[in-house]
Amino acid sequence: MKRRVVVSLALAAASVLVPTAASAKGGPTLVVVDGPGLDEPIRLPGPAATELPTMLIGMLGVDGSQSGAAPTERLGPRYVATFSFMGPSADEERRIRKQLYPFADGGPLVHTPRRQTLGGEQVAAGWQRADDRLDSFLVSLGVPAPAGADLEWLTYHEYEHGLSISYPPSWQPARSKVAPVLLDPVIPVALGTYDFPTEGCGAVPGPALQALGRKDAFIAVYVFRGASWSATVTERPARFGPDLPWSEGPGKCANDVRGTIRSLSFPDHGLRLDVMIAIGEDASTPRRNQVYRILDTLTVEQHGSGRPLLLLSGSPRFR
Repeated sequence: MKRRVVVSLALAAASVLVPTAASAKGGPTLVVVDGPGLDEPIRLPGPAATELPTMLIGMLGVDGSQSGAAPTERLGPRYVATFSFMGPSADEERRIRKQLYPFADGGPLVHTPRRQTLGGEQVAAGWQRADDRLDSFLVSLGVPAPAGADLEWLTYHEYEHGLSISYPPSWQPARSKVAPVLLDPVIPVALGTYDFPTEGCGAVPGPALQALGRKDAFIAVYVFRGASWSATVTERPARFGPDLPWSEGPGKCANDVRGTIRSLSFPDHGLRLDVMIAIGEDASTPRRNQVYRILDTLTVEQHGSGRPLLLLSGSPRFR
């Protein structure tokens, strides 16, 4: 059975990435992951402490153990994560490397090579047991999973509106705000089976829908603040499925989509929600079923009051 380790972002950043908080003030500005099976390195860019580098750090949380020897000889493929930090001056960049073994026997491992410094301090070297969801997270970014890999669904949390949703590693959440000029409604949650663009066209994520492949699927969750809205159903469905009274249509800027687009509006814990789904015309039955099982995990939690944060956590497997 795989381990279950719950790790906070603060613990992960402090105990895995750098020796002290001061030595990495501001957090990484870029994370690059490279290794076997990748056509090109995975780049997670952004200014200090932006969402994607923080998610990767969060997935590297540890249980506090550290040793000089690998705990197993069955390490599996190795990936190298390079973390870049800005130095005291704008022209100075500092980097450290960590070797990731997401499919190691007994659970994911992280190895920090010796003789690395950051901010004038020695970075602790050695082996550490990583968060159990590291393998699923890297697979969601494009790392190929070995045959028979025991992967969990991941959970995306969006705290500004108190939303969370779980998804299999073959899906990925938006890597930046969807339809960023849209003020009401807003799209705080979007995910798909492909690397979709996040530009908007009016109230529709047109570029994402236009990029939908014939076997792909896409989900967007709208939150209406004050704009005109009417519910398709008077309460959140107990289970989502194709037999609900979905509204169908291409929508603005989405006339050439290679699939079907449907939407459903409903209230949930004080929020006025609308979910849009797009399913490619050649999508398999399991993929179509995944869309509805993912929506079943959509949860409205207690509303946050600060800046939206992103956190990945483990969740039960869904069939």
